[in-house]
Amino acid sequence: MTYQVLYIFGYIEPFLLSECIEKEKKGMNGSLIDNLKKMMDYGMLGVYRRKQLIDEHSDIKTVPALIKACSIGAWLNRMYRLFDKDGNGILPQIESELFHMFEHPVAEMIDRLPEPYRTQATSGVTYYGTDELIDDGDNDIIITEDGYRVLEINAIAAAKDKAEQMNEYDEYNIYQNMNENNYVDKRQFIISGDNDYISVQDLIVDADKRRFKENYPELFQLVYKRNERTDLYRCYHCGMILKERKVGDFSCVSKECNRYLDKKIKMDTTAGWIMRDVVVQSIRYPGQLELKIKDVLEKAIEKGTVKSYDIWPGKWEGTNDTWDFRVYMSDGSILLLDAKNVTNLYWIINDKREYMDGAKFWYVVPDSKEKRYVDIINENIAYDGIAGCLKVRELKKMLGVK
Repeated sequence: MTYQVLYIFGYIEPFLLSECIEKEKKGMNGSLIDNLKKMMDYGMLGVYRRKQLIDEHSDIKTVPALIKACSIGAWLNRMYRLFDKDGNGILPQIESELFHMFEHPVAEMIDRLPEPYRTQATSGVTYYGTDELIDDGDNDIIITEDGYRVLEINAIAAAKDKAEQMNEYDEYNIYQNMNENNYVDKRQFIISGDNDYISVQDLIVDADKRRFKENYPELFQLVYKRNERTDLYRCYHCGMILKERKVGDFSCVSKECNRYLDKKIKMDTTAGWIMRDVVVQSIRYPGQLELKIKDVLEKAIEKGTVKSYDIWPGKWEGTNDTWDFRVYMSDGSILLLDAKNVTNLYWIINDKREYMDGAKFWYVVPDSKEKRYVDIINENIAYDGIAGCLKVRELKKMLGVK
C-alpha cells in the first residue's frame, strides 16, 4: 500500500532507489563478501597481466583489472566504513597497496576487518588460507606457488590469458550461475523484450522483471549495473541500446549497424539498471537471432512440419546449451540448430561441436549475410556431410513456412 501511495504522488523512484542501496549496505553482507572475492580475483588477474607486460618489456602502462580491483576496494571501504584507527582504508585502493596485500598472507588483511565481516570473510573467501601470493622484486614480479594455484581456479584460469580479462571472467561467472538451475528461464529473460533496461518503476509494475530480480539476485548483480548515463538511445535498426564512449560518440554492438547511426531512438529513462556490455555482447545480441529461429519453429509446429523442439538443450543429462535448438521433425528425423551471427566466418568453419548420430546439424546465420559468406562456410566446414550453414529464410523454406 505504501508503494502505491508513493507511486501516485511521484515519489516511488528516489524512495525505492535509496531502499535498494540500504538493502545492499545492511541486509546483504553477502554483497560485501562477493565483492571482496571479486576484488581479489581481479587483483590476481591484474598482477598476472602486469607480470606479462614487464616480462615482455611492453610500454603498456594501464591494466584494467588492477584499476577495477582498486576501485572495488575503495568502494567497499566507503560503503562499509572499513577504516583502521588512523582513518586508512583496510582494503587496497591503489595498485601499490594491492601488491602489498598479496605479498603477505591474505588472512592478515581479513583479520583487520570489523565484525561481522571478519567472520564472514574467514569462511567465505577462498584466499583466507593462502600464504603470500606474490614476491614483488625490484624490477619484476614473482608469483609464488600459492599464487599460481589461485590462477588455476575456474574463472581466473579461464580469463588470465585473454585480451579482455575482466569480460572473460565476468562471462564465465554468469554462465556458471545460469547453469546452476533454470538455465532456460534465465537466458530467455535476458534476451527477451526490453529487459536490457530495468527501471525502478518496472520492479513495481512489471511482475516478470520483479520475479527475475527476486528469484535470481546474484545473477541480477552479474547481468546489470546501475545506470549512470543521463540519456540512453536505442539503435534504429536492431533495437540494442547504443554505447556512448564519450558525449555524442555512439556505437552499436552490431558492427553492421554502425554505418547507420544517423537514426537513433531516445529512450524514456528513469533511475534503474542497464545490462552490462559483456552480457549484451555474448548473450542478448546473439539471442535476437535465436528468437527469430524460435519464431520460425513455432510457425513450423502450426504448419505440421515440426513436432516439437527443445531450446538450449545439453547432449548429456544435467547439461545445457550444447545446441541452441534440438528439433523433432514430424517425419521422425532430428535437426540440431545453432544460431551464429559473427563477422569472421572462420569461427563457424573451425567450430568443434558435439553431434548426435543420425541428426543433421545446421548453423543458422542472419539473412543479411552475403551468399558468398554461406558458400565459403559450406565449402570448408568441419564434419562435412554432418554440418551445414544456411540463412533464416532458407530454414523457413526447409520447414515449409513463410
